[in-house]
Amino acid sequence: MFEAQGIPLPWSWFIQQLPDWYLKLGTVGLLVTEIAVPPLYFAPIRSLRLAAFYIQVCVCVRGCLWKLWGLVQWAVFASAAVAVFAISVVPYSSMEQVYSSKILPEVRQAYSLVERYRLVSAYSLDSRMTGVAGRSEVILEGSMDKNTWTEIEFMYKPGNVGVAPPVVAPHQPRLDWQMSQAAQGLAKQSSWFTGLVHCLLQGNKDVVRLIQTDSAQYPFSQVPPVYLRASLYRYWFTQTTQDG
Repeated sequence: MFEAQGIPLPWSWFIQQLPDWYLKLGTVGLLVTEIAVPPLYFAPIRSLRLAAFYIQVCVCVRGCLWKLWGLVQWAVFASAAVAVFAISVVPYSSMEQVYSSKILPEVRQAYSLVERYRLVSAYSLDSRMTGVAGRSEVILEGSMDKNTWTEIEFMYKPGNVGVAPPVVAPHQPRLDWQMSQAAQGLAKQSSWFTGLVHCLLQGNKDVVRLIQTDSAQYPFSQVPPVYLRASLYRYWFTQTTQDG
């Protein structure tokens, strides 16, 4: 779960080691807060409406719903939300085959009717970062002779398994983040990656500084590589019972 963050933080490993029941409880709390609580706005009991209001205020303060225009939209689109939620299960169920096979045929048929309109597609940048099957990571390596390959390590994204993730916030390293996105999809979905490789082969210093500001940490700071290759690796956090 936490190993699949865009850029893991030093404490991500420790949170990953929390008991399963605690993590599941947090997931249940999130789902209840964002799915079960909003309908309470229409409850006939005032105390329930107030409770729902203050719970959502806490969520808004936390920053999860900053893009919403306000509570009016919840009331206007409440009925439509039920249908949209039902058919949105189809694209999101593809993350795990066992869930995909349990989708009702009627729901699949409804989804196929509106699929071309992209009403319920997986829009989130992190929709594929489930952590169910570990973390995918693209590792770049350069060579002068196609025999000896040297890894090009980034400042922030995971690479060397012997180094703990650094503290990044509030900085947002766009290239490191984009690399994590590239590892989740097809090559044609990350056309910028071709430009990155081209600039590294040319030894473009501006691009190299996006990877390493310290030239001593960049293995091809003097002479650009003749060859570059990208390999896809799968990462998992170690367990408390494991060494390393």
